[in-house]
Amino acid sequence: METYQEKTASVEGIHKISVETQSLDVELIQSESDELQATLCGEHSEDEARHIELELLRRDDELRVRITQQGHLSMFHIVGGIWNKYLRFTVYVPDRLFERITASGQSSDMMAKRLMAGEMIFLCRSGDIQLDDCVAKETLNVRASSGDITLNGVLGKGDVSVQNSSGDIDCRGLTGETISIGTHSGDLTVSDYRGRLRAEAKSGDIEIKSDVLAGDVAIHSSSGDVALAYRQADSFLVHYKGSSGEGKIRMKGLSYEEKSEHLIVGKKGDGRYRVDVRTSSGDFVLQ
Repeated sequence: METYQEKTASVEGIHKISVETQSLDVELIQSESDELQATLCGEHSEDEARHIELELLRRDDELRVRITQQGHLSMFHIVGGIWNKYLRFTVYVPDRLFERITASGQSSDMMAKRLMAGEMIFLCRSGDIQLDDCVAKETLNVRASSGDITLNGVLGKGDVSVQNSSGDIDCRGLTGETISIGTHSGDLTVSDYRGRLRAEAKSGDIEIKSDVLAGDVAIHSSSGDVALAYRQADSFLVHYKGSSGEGKIRMKGLSYEEKSEHLIVGKKGDGRYRVDVRTSSGDFVLQ
């Protein structure tokens, strides 16, 4: 693979990093270097690379990368990796805690690995978003209009919001004080999470599974099934109400005030956590 452009910048005094791209895929990778490094690489892509000019710009405590592509201006206020059919553009970020990292794209995939920031924001209109082993010490906001969202081993110490208009959401090993996940059209899967959870799907199934129930859960599904599974759930209140579909509890040790096909009100232990589930069209099971 040939390197067409390579630039570096010091992050001394830098607290904010943000990225904006149009059609190039973006990858954000943590590095052990003391400087931010951006490289544009490819194979047999000299003509395509000539249409891209890479600049690293600093404004106060913010580091920006500005890219001109075929006459259109794109801003990469960071660290990213971008590649398409012809080119691979990668920006490596030093291993340190930034105040904020923002990345946004129009028609591009985004991937972030091992990043750390107080606040993290990832926005994409058309494309997939994947975060692996990232840490947001304050808030995490991930939004896509069309594309799948995947989070693996992401730690959010404050509020975590993951929203999608059209596409699946898959979160594994996600932690947050309050976790809000929603998709208008697509399936939603959450496994091995920690925190208070709110999940909503307009059209699609919702599957939640974890080793332990350790926070309140609120689920709403307009059209699709809801399945909750916990290896350990010793103390909770459950309130299920469905319009069309059947509700089932496959756990032992609950006492019930109401238990029918469309309405379940029950309690296990001293009812420490609350599990609220609403479905319009679809089945519900808790096990």
